Amino acid sequence: QYVLSDQQLREQLEFLKAEGYVVEGFAELECRLKSNQEIPPHYVVVTIDDGHESSMRAADLFEMHGVKATFFLTRDRCLKKSGFIREPQIRELRKRGFSLGTHGTTHRKLTFMSKQACAEELRGSKEWLEGVIAEEVRYMAAPGGFINAQVFHLASGFGYSLIGTCREW
Repeated sequence: QYVLSDQQLREQLEFLKAEGYVVEGFAELECRLKSNQEIPPHYVVVTIDDGHESSMRAADLFEMHGVKATFFLTRDRCLKKSGFIREPQIRELRKRGFSLGTHGTTHRKLTFMSKQACAEELRGSKEWLEGVIAEEVRYMAAPGGFINAQVFHLASGFGYSLIGTCREW
């Protein structure tokens, strides 16, 4: 349900450009918010979740279209699962100017976990990604969009400044 072909992504990026949209990632959004910059009327924040190997093709398309984006990576998938990017590709994404964030250690729904288990997901994924890219990680996306006050407060306490979620329609 969340999969686009390269051609579909290319067409969507071309549409956004033709319609005059500003397309950015979480880092650019955070900068706008901190500096009280106005959000453009045609504004889109692009994110890619999980760390699937197709992330690298998406990054190529984003660069071709002058688009910034944020990649949210799931630790255990990137460490263990076939078909997911590894540390060299993660560092490459960052060197190419894309912002990175966490998507948990296991991709489990955070609101269904105990406070301790949720804290471990948030802390463990953040520490791992910071170790990979050697810089602070300030963004996270809740797997499945499952977030509540407890998740929000725990994430804030670990130093996440922006938290992504979704609402499926």
